[in-house]
Amino acid sequence: MADEGIIRIRLTRRLALDYPDAARALDRMAELAMYMLEKRINQQGLDASGRPLPEVSERGRFWWHVADPRTGQLDTSALQPRNEAGSTGRPRLLVNNKGYRSFKRQVGKRSHRGSSLTGALWKSIRASAKKVGSDGWEFKIFFGGSVRVVGGGRLRNRDKARLLQYGKRKSGQGYQPEGVPDFSLMTFTTDELLKLRALWRDEVRHFRQV
Repeated sequence: MADEGIIRIRLTRRLALDYPDAARALDRMAELAMYMLEKRINQQGLDASGRPLPEVSERGRFWWHVADPRTGQLDTSALQPRNEAGSTGRPRLLVNNKGYRSFKRQVGKRSHRGSSLTGALWKSIRASAKKVGSDGWEFKIFFGGSVRVVGGGRLRNRDKARLLQYGKRKSGQGYQPEGVPDFSLMTFTTDELLKLRALWRDEVRHFRQV
């Protein structure tokens, strides 16, 4: 899926993987996989083919709710206060009339898709592992949790991750856009896969052969 990365590991010979050792190996691989993804996507702004990631949208306005727990992490002084529809009193919304790209640059953040504003998305990245057959393992990298959105409700981080891969959405598509994404967030490069494979080989040397 576009919002998760799956890596399958198949051993060339049957090994008895004692649970503590297998768990340690998979934990180390998951940590490395998540680190490499975050570094390349968030910090370097490159997809798995080495191409620069597209910029975030500059259309419309960017809204921010003052009650968002991440507000203290950003300099929102340049945003204009606004009242929520039908409300009076102290404004609860902040707006940048030039859009999200303008806001990100305004607060000194990278402006490509997949780059972090507050760090919440990348802090939500998780991993799970399971045994596949008699001689394989599979671990999945995904985004967990959710964030509050202006207007009420919450947006799952995995839905947020899926949406940022698409430049445009047709009306009514919701969180399941159709067509080909502009880039793949959860695809690993050949070099990244080789590093994961090397780590796995290093770990299985410590397992007891049967």
